[in-house]
Amino acid sequence: MSLPKRDGVHDRYYLIHKPDTSPEVLAEADLCIQDVLNGTARENHSAYPTVVRNHNGTPFLPDQLLERYLTGLPLKGFPCEDAVSLCDAMWRLVGWQEIRYKLEKYIEKQVQERFFLVGERDDGFTVFPPCTVLPELRPEDVDEGLLRFACYVAICHTVYGQSFESLTTEHILGLVSQIRPDMVKELKTNGSGKLPPNIQKRKTKHLTASANDAFATIRITARDCTEGCCDEALSYLVEVLEQPEFPRSYPADVDDNALRFFGPERYHSNEFQDEAYLFIPFDEDYYQAMAKVIEERFTNWQGQDFDEDTLEPSELAEALMEYLDCECTYFPSMKDDDPIMSAYSYAKRESVKEGFVPVLIKADDETLWECLILNSDPDSDGEDDYAFDPDKVADYRKKILSAPVKDSKAVLEALIGQRKEEAEDDDMDWDEEILGEMEGGEPNDRFSSYWDDDTEMTYPLILAKIPVKNPWEIFAYLPFGNWNDCPDTPDLMAAAKYWFEQYGAVPAAMSHDELEFLLPAPVPKEKAMDVAVELYGFCPDLDQNEDGSIGSLADALWQSTVWYFWWD
Repeated sequence: MSLPKRDGVHDRYYLIHKPDTSPEVLAEADLCIQDVLNGTARENHSAYPTVVRNHNGTPFLPDQLLERYLTGLPLKGFPCEDAVSLCDAMWRLVGWQEIRYKLEKYIEKQVQERFFLVGERDDGFTVFPPCTVLPELRPEDVDEGLLRFACYVAICHTVYGQSFESLTTEHILGLVSQIRPDMVKELKTNGSGKLPPNIQKRKTKHLTASANDAFATIRITARDCTEGCCDEALSYLVEVLEQPEFPRSYPADVDDNALRFFGPERYHSNEFQDEAYLFIPFDEDYYQAMAKVIEERFTNWQGQDFDEDTLEPSELAEALMEYLDCECTYFPSMKDDDPIMSAYSYAKRESVKEGFVPVLIKADDETLWECLILNSDPDSDGEDDYAFDPDKVADYRKKILSAPVKDSKAVLEALIGQRKEEAEDDDMDWDEEILGEMEGGEPNDRFSSYWDDDTEMTYPLILAKIPVKNPWEIFAYLPFGNWNDCPDTPDLMAAAKYWFEQYGAVPAAMSHDELEFLLPAPVPKEKAMDVAVELYGFCPDLDQNEDGSIGSLADALWQSTVWYFWWD
C-alpha cells in the first residue's frame, strides 16, 4: 500500500486530525490503535515529539491516536473498560505525560461543558473555574460509564502525574461528586474493588492496615513497636506491592533514602533490581529521617501554588524541547520546587543505568535560545517561529563530541592567567586584593538559577535527559557560551571534565547567563582557595566580597554542594 508523504514535524509522523487526511493514513492509524491494545505497537522517543508506530512501521502522535479512539466512542452506554484499556496500554507505552493533556480536555468537553454551568475564575491563582451542575440535570441523565471514566482520568493524574496534577484530580472528582457523590465516596473508601478483601483491609492484634489501588495509597497503623509488629507491617507492604492491580508508583524520597543507606553499588546491583523500595531497614535513625522528610514534603504541599498561565509549555518551550531532541519533562512556574527536585533526583539516579545526564533548563529564556542557535546553527539565527535546521544542529553535536577534549588544566590555567593580567592592568595585588581572606562565605546546597525573585516562584523549567555518557558532554547539546567572558563550548567541556574527575561536579541547572554544578560533597577546606581561583578564572563575575576579593567564595565552597556561576 502506498501512503502519502508524512506531514508532521520534520516528516517524522502522520497528522490525523485534519479533515483532508487520506483514508489510507486513517486506516493505518486504526491499525496502530489496535497494535497498542494488543501490545505490538512500538514507541520512539529518540527525537521530539514521541511517536507510536504500528507493526507496519507507520508513525503517529500518541495523543492524536487517543483522541481518534475516544471521539469514536458512544457517550450513551460509554464503554469505560475499553477506554481504560487503551489509556493504560498507551501510558505504559509512551508515558503518562504524553496523553495527560488530551484526557483532561476530553473530560472538560464531555463532562464539564455538557453538564455544568462554568463560571469565571475570581483571581489569577485559581487553576480551574467554578462549576455548578445544571439545575435541571438528573443523575440518571448522565451515563455511568462516562462518569467512571472521568474518575479514572482524575485518579491517574495523582497516581502517575507530577504533584501539581493533584489539582486536576480534585477538580474532576469535584465534578463527578456533584452528580454521583456515591461513586466518588466508594472510590475513596474502597478503591476499585479489585484488590482481595484481606489486602484491601487488614486488622490484627499488632496493626490496622488498608490499601487503596485507586489512589495508590497504603496506610498502616501500628499498635506496638514489637518485632512481630514490624514483621507484619513489612509483610503486608510486600503483599500489597505484589498485587498486579496495585499501581507501580513509589515515593522518590523513600528511594532516595534507600540509595543513601545502601550505597550506589549495592542499590544498582542485581540484588535489588527494581525492588529497592522494599528494603527498608529496621533502623530508628532511618525512620526518624524519613519522618522528617515526609513532614517537610507535607508542609510544602499544603503551601504549594502554580502560575496557571504556565501550566502548558509556551511556543519557545516547545521549540527548545524539539531542539534538545531527547526525553524532556516540562514544569510550570510554582511556589515550591519540591516536585522539580524530586524529579531531578529520580532522573539522576536513573541516569546511572540508562546512560543520560539530567539538566534543568529555564524554558522561556529567549536569550538562551539565541545563544544555542548562534553556536549550533548560525544560519537560522533570527528566524521566525523558532525555526532551525535539525541536520545542522546534529552535525554540530557530532563535531563537538567527536573532537578530543582540550587539556583541562591548560584551559583553566590560561583563564586564570587572563584574570591575573587583568588584575595587573588594574594595579591590583593578586594575593591581597583579589584572593583576600577566606572568610564570610555561606553554605549553598540549593539551586538558585531557576527562581524568579519578583514572583518568588520558579521559572517554567525543562528537565532534559541529555543522551550523553559523560557530564561534560552536555554542552554539545547546550552550547550557551562564547559571549563576553562566558567560555565557548570546548572550554566549557574542558573545565567541566576536570571538575567532574576531581570533585564529582556535574552541570545540573542553567539559563542563558547562569550555570550551576551539583557535587556529591563539598571540596576539602584545604583545597577551597585553589578551587575558588579556578572558578574565578572560569567566571570572573564570581568575586564575592564588597572589596572584590574571592576569599568568601573559597569559604563557601568547603561548605557547599552547589556551585553557582553568573556572567555579566
